[in-house]
Amino acid sequence: MQQFFDEAQAGSRWSNCAKQKVGVVLVKDGSIVSVGWNSCACGGCSRCAMIPSEKCARLDLPSGEGYELSRPVHAEVSAMLRVRLDRSLDDFERCIATVEPTEELYAGGTGSA
Repeated sequence: MQQFFDEAQAGSRWSNCAKQKVGVVLVKDGSIVSVGWNSCACGGCSRCAMIPSEKCARLDLPSGEGYELSRPVHAEVSAMLRVRLDRSLDDFERCIATVEPTEELYAGGTGSA
């Protein structure tokens, strides 16, 4: 399990988010299916690109607020978008992240991560 967390941590280094760098790995049968990280949407966020990261409008906001100020892609979504072509989204059994699941994840699912 530690090796997967280490890979998620390594993936988080690719994040361009000034607020929080998050990495995720999708795992099936002891193998990594995909790695993802949070970032601006494809093409970037022109507003974020024009300001220094220390002046990010979301920097001091609670998690989950102010998304209208940028165009974020969550790490778990990023990982799903990066699933290898020979795999499917159903082809993973565990999602390991560098942060704890949110209440929203539990509310929308089975209550387990």
